[in-house]
Amino acid sequence: MQQTLCQTCVQYFLNLFRCGTEAVITYWDNVLLVIGRQGDHINYSYDSAIRLVPEMDGVRVLSNLNHEMIQKVPLVVQQIFRINSTDPGSYLLEASKQFQVCVFFLRIRNVLCKLHCG
Repeated sequence: MQQTLCQTCVQYFLNLFRCGTEAVITYWDNVLLVIGRQGDHINYSYDSAIRLVPEMDGVRVLSNLNHEMIQKVPLVVQQIFRINSTDPGSYLLEASKQFQVCVFFLRIRNVLCKLHCG
């Protein structure tokens, strides 16, 4: 029993990687576990075996079908996408979305005019 436990612990620590400065990631029995600095954690289940590749600012997760990158969301991105953000980047993103909607409707109107008038 003690021999089995030690082999399991060694396997556990061989798959332990830092994810930036805020978390560590480990993989054990098809479950990826991200543990934060305060002890908070997130579990991700996988159907098949994965391989963890440490990077400078995160960890790559490789499987037979997928390639994912786990890293901390940069502060700039958090500021833009948080709820009720008043960050200038958030306003710019919203203006871009509205512009794209307007352009889409103008294209539809032009096509309908050509079909109806032409």
